[in-house]
Amino acid sequence: MPTKKAAPVEEVAKVVEPLKKATPFDEFMEHQKTSMSEFGKAVETLIPQGVREHGEAAVRESVEGYRQFFNATLDNLIERIERAKLTEQEPLSEKVDKAVKIVRETVKDVVPSMKKEEPVP
Repeated sequence: MPTKKAAPVEEVAKVVEPLKKATPFDEFMEHQKTSMSEFGKAVETLIPQGVREHGEAAVRESVEGYRQFFNATLDNLIERIERAKLTEQEPLSEKVDKAVKIVRETVKDVVPSMKKEEPVP
């Protein structure tokens, strides 16, 4: 049985960059990173497990509250944008009145202290 010969391999020389010697600042920063990591672990051991668990749960609930708030705000904004869409059949004065009304509603929702409507000049 004839043997197969492998095709000749061409080797491409890679450019090898010499390793940079760590500067004193690089070494300092590495020590600082390790120090902060160890400090974090030390503080973590001071906090009882129950406090950590409830603290994490509190953060998750807070994030969920913000998520729901932002989603509701975006939904409200999208609804208002849809209502503000103008049709070609409306006269210009009605288009302006419609837009002003929607802007005022939005501002009132965002700035609850705004009590009265000011007349449009």
